[in-house]
Amino acid sequence: MKRSGNTIRNTAARLTIASGTALAVGATLFLGSAPTALAKPVPKQGAVFTVLGQVVRAGTGSLICGKLTGKQVWQRVLVATTVGSVNGQWVKWNPITCTFDGATGPKNQRYTAYMRTVPSSISLALGTQGEGIAIQDALNNGFKQSVQQVGASLVFANYRQSEFGAAGILEGARNIALQRPSAVSSWAGIQTVLPAMMNVYRGVCTPVVQITFPIEGTVSYGADNATVGRMQGQFLAEYLKEKKLNTGPVTAVGIRAPSIGVDVNKRPDVCTETIKKLIPQAKISNAEVDASQLSVAGAQIKMTDWLTANPAAAAGTVVVCTIADIYAIGAGNAVKASGRVGNVFASGTAGSADAVALIRAGDPVVVGTVDFRFQDWGKVIIPLMLDALEGKIVPRLSAPNVSMITARNLP
Repeated sequence: MKRSGNTIRNTAARLTIASGTALAVGATLFLGSAPTALAKPVPKQGAVFTVLGQVVRAGTGSLICGKLTGKQVWQRVLVATTVGSVNGQWVKWNPITCTFDGATGPKNQRYTAYMRTVPSSISLALGTQGEGIAIQDALNNGFKQSVQQVGASLVFANYRQSEFGAAGILEGARNIALQRPSAVSSWAGIQTVLPAMMNVYRGVCTPVVQITFPIEGTVSYGADNATVGRMQGQFLAEYLKEKKLNTGPVTAVGIRAPSIGVDVNKRPDVCTETIKKLIPQAKISNAEVDASQLSVAGAQIKMTDWLTANPAAAAGTVVVCTIADIYAIGAGNAVKASGRVGNVFASGTAGSADAVALIRAGDPVVVGTVDFRFQDWGKVIIPLMLDALEGKIVPRLSAPNVSMITARNLP
């Protein structure tokens, strides 16, 4: 029995070794003959898909999964734009409560706006502060072209803000609301009326993208105003240094507009503060335009008044920080009319065609402007509207990339 047991155990051992050898050989054979991985099928536009918002490469372009057609399908990306910055707060449109609820955003804190085609039953509205001014027309026309490109229907209203103020904004909002658009973009700039305007839009339960001037209940797209002010201030301080005018008496004048809110006034405020940091002996002074003076003429009046009221400061070097190009142009007109050319220099903001033309021509006062590229804003605003409608997570506040236009970098 003992011998028999040994025989059994030895046999078992030989089987174990043999099995192990067989497994090893099998593994070697398997690895050596592994099939080549099959290429994933290329998604096709219009094909049904389940992961909302996923973006994939397809040929020379990209596709994104959306659901505005009534089912989740691949849609071709027309334009992709990564915004310059977000404020770290993320939200998601809630069509039940008609509000944006807080949400968790992506780890990289980045937002890319994807333009894509949508059914013509989707209507996108723009309520604009005005028409006939270069930056207004640039944004308005760019928005209209983008709506046409994605295939949506356009709803448009001119608030005529400079003519009718708050009343014009509310009338325009009511006209838009009567047409019950799928989503709204609003470029209203009088801070005190924005809550009442939002009450109008809440009545039709539509997501609102507020342009430039943030208000509760919306997502907002506009320039980071502190960044804009800092860029102006750094440029003007460097300009004086190049002109060797930074060592004597310097006054930084901020042309402010209290009626349009604290945030936008960061442009002149941060600008003058930046100049003070870079040129310590500089003094800060302000000229404030009221709601009836939001124009070239209004800024010209205010700058004329400042030059008259501050003869000692005006005799030294003066740099002018502004909220918009129209204020820089108005300040330039006042300086030229008063014979102060040569010691007063202004920066605008927005990159309007009017300001750029002056800079290109070597204007002695308007020497730079922060370029917002308003003509491209629709390529971000419209995807924000579409993403909100689809229930995607979007940034509460986002801003474009901006750059300084000067005589040096103009063609």
